[in-house]
Amino acid sequence: MHTKLKSPSRPRRIALTVEEALETGAFNSRTHLYNALKDGEVKSWRAGKRRKILADSIDAYVARKLREAA
Repeated sequence: MHTKLKSPSRPRRIALTVEEALETGAFNSRTHLYNALKDGEVKSWRAGKRRKILADSIDAYVARKLREAA
């Protein structure tokens, strides 16, 4: 009998790059994401040349959209 070893789970990331935020599936396009940022629906900051997006703000954005759709 073989035993499957579970791989250790990685800690959840606090901040995502624009590309990573797009990969979450929460946004239809880069323009959609940047509009959400401009409107203050998602929180971000600049880290050097990169924009970092708060993962919790993406979760809150999705939850808000689900409530609005209900």
